[in-house]
Amino acid sequence: KTAQRIIVDLKDKITKPDDAGPSGMVSPVFDNRRNEAVQALAMLGFNKTASEKVIDKILMHQTEIISVEELIKQALKNL
Repeated sequence: KTAQRIIVDLKDKITKPDDAGPSGMVSPVFDNRRNEAVQALAMLGFNKTASEKVIDKILMHQTEIISVEELIKQALKNL
C-alpha cells in the first residue's frame, strides 16, 4: 500500500520525454518556466495544447534563458 501511495503521489512530478528542454534533457528550470507559462495562458482562456506547442517552440529556439513573463509575451504574439 505504501508503494502504491508513493507512485500516486509522484506520478504528477515525473516529466514525459516530450517535456525535454532544448538540450534534449529535462531541466527543472525549463519545466517550471514552461508549466508557469502554460498555466498563465490557460487562465487567459487559451487552449492548453496550443499553448504548450507554442511555448515549446519558443523554448527550443532560445539561445539564452528568458523569464516566464517574456515567454508569455512571445507566446501571446504567436497564438
